[in-house]
Amino acid sequence: MKIAIVGSFTVDVFEGANVPGGPAYYSSVAASWMGAQPVVYASVGKDFSPRWLRGLSNIGADVSQVVVDHKQTTTSFNISYTPWGRVLKVLSRLDASKYYEEAQVSEGCAYVSFTFSEASEGVLKPLLRGTRVCVDAQGFSRGCTKQGVVEPRAPSLTPGWFETVKISTEDVPGYTEYVDRLVGCGEVKEVVLTSGREAINVYSGGWVYRLKPEPVTERHPTGAGDAFGCAYYVSRIRGLSVAESLAAAASCASLMVRSKVFPDEFLGSKGEFDLLTAQLITKVTKRSV
Repeated sequence: MKIAIVGSFTVDVFEGANVPGGPAYYSSVAASWMGAQPVVYASVGKDFSPRWLRGLSNIGADVSQVVVDHKQTTTSFNISYTPWGRVLKVLSRLDASKYYEEAQVSEGCAYVSFTFSEASEGVLKPLLRGTRVCVDAQGFSRGCTKQGVVEPRAPSLTPGWFETVKISTEDVPGYTEYVDRLVGCGEVKEVVLTSGREAINVYSGGWVYRLKPEPVTERHPTGAGDAFGCAYYVSRIRGLSVAESLAAAASCASLMVRSKVFPDEFLGSKGEFDLLTAQLITKVTKRSV
């Protein structure tokens, strides 16, 4: 099964080193791990190392649609962790609008996630017309201060072109009202609400499914949300139930944050994944909305 990964790469400055990141990167790893072939639609800047794309290709991702824009640099953040949470400072931002205006997505389903408004809804809607879509709200709900520090803003997403949406409480101010609006609009099949290390809620078919992930020792926590969202959507497309998809996606994200930053070092054994998934599925609860 192929899935289009429509999103952004980043060059993250983390602990003094430049490392690859962004939704396109982590989502591709998660999709491959879940048994799908990710076909990546993205534009990167002249500073994005070819070695990082080769790493994705080595785990089965199709990166033939990735285009290098030699006139721009890749979206880049300085990432730091404080007692109050993660702090992102914008160093550069790539405008991918022209790339997506010219791109053509042929896969039947797509996971869409951006970091910092690299493409707008107006560009993405015609690109993905007729495609099943899961979208992450993060790239459509971020602004920054005058100092370049990322801060949450009201999301610009409007229903009608995606069937599933993932929302993080860290990215969307007033998320409760926004979730209620999406659940009640009749145009969105599932709303996935994550909250860092806290419980995950999925609103689907008049029910709320809830899972509190197990605590893990984190080596590289950035990318957990992207991995979870894509793993969940791939699982649903493949026919798994909401509860099964929740457990599998939480396992994928948990194993990712325990790893380093390069694809061949991600995750763990399939046996470890299956064991963790089996443990988590027993913890999923369900109630009516």
